[in-house]
Amino acid sequence: VCEDMASLTSHNNKSVLKSSRRVPVHDLNLEKKVPLGLINHAVTDKLKAVHSYIAVAAIDFGTTYSGYAYAFTTDPSNIHVMDQRLAGHRSSGYGTQQPTALLLTDEREFHSFGYEAQEYYHDMDENESMSWLYFEKFKMELHTRKHLHEGMELVAANGFKYPAVLIFAHALNYFKCMCMREIREQSTNYITANDIQWVITVPAIWRHSARQFMRRAAIKVRFVKLTWLNR
Repeated sequence: VCEDMASLTSHNNKSVLKSSRRVPVHDLNLEKKVPLGLINHAVTDKLKAVHSYIAVAAIDFGTTYSGYAYAFTTDPSNIHVMDQRLAGHRSSGYGTQQPTALLLTDEREFHSFGYEAQEYYHDMDENESMSWLYFEKFKMELHTRKHLHEGMELVAANGFKYPAVLIFAHALNYFKCMCMREIREQSTNYITANDIQWVITVPAIWRHSARQFMRRAAIKVRFVKLTWLNR
């Protein structure tokens, strides 16, 4: 699950969806500790009905902030939220969520998400920033656009366009990886994505086309056990 996803898609004869060469959490390398789902009630509700999984993880993909929560099925009342220290922050003063901000390199590879994406992009040299792609609050595009299709593109801060489905896939993959890292570090057994019931929260007011678009992004990230929760 955080494996290189370059084989899943290409754009203009160039790979556009890869795991990062430089990852903010300092080791999203899933060969060692895989990282992968915030809504406490989402986790709790699913745990009531799911007994065959080791854990339930929920990703809360928000307009301004995003994050995840998870719980082991053996201890469903003990719900864990995102550990900001794994995202490179020394303290928990950043809260339990990250800004919904994504940064891609000049080679269109994933670089960072959340606070690190914001800080790195705003500290970049102006000339360098013109070749990188920075996106913020892009979830609103699924609610405001009348016509959603897999080939649609979103405009980065510098005016360049990039496939929307890959932007969402990069963000989902980041949380998938981060969450799995935490789960693995707390378990004595080796846990795979198959051992986790994944939940992605979606707004109840979303149209069917917006839900389907998010589902396509999730498929690119190879979520294995996935359910949806309206909120």
